[in-house]
Amino acid sequence: VFGKVLALSAAFTSGLINSPLEFRDGELGRRVSMADIQQGRLTPEGAWIPHTSFSGTEDLLAMAGFAVALARLAPFKLVILDELGRLTQDRRQAVAKRVTELVADRVIDQAILIDAGSERDVG
Repeated sequence: VFGKVLALSAAFTSGLINSPLEFRDGELGRRVSMADIQQGRLTPEGAWIPHTSFSGTEDLLAMAGFAVALARLAPFKLVILDELGRLTQDRRQAVAKRVTELVADRVIDQAILIDAGSERDVG
């Protein structure tokens, strides 16, 4: 059952985090990818990264992936993502593009993206 949720979460996380989410020995995580190494990670490719070691961005995106996966089972598929201000501008744009695609593909019905920490929203 958990494998199905992970497969569904990939509809959101693919391309937003560097490797697919996995569930290993009762723990959520992912494996070090070549993209991680190119970004300066010193851990060998294929090494396990538990969710407790995810960066804030990875954690946000991984949990959003689960929200998308779980929403697919609901009668109305609503995904709400907050704290988008933690993401870089390019990542915020990638997330917005991804949820737009998921709505267009009818994977989810609606998404609400909240970036309350952004300076452009103040005033």
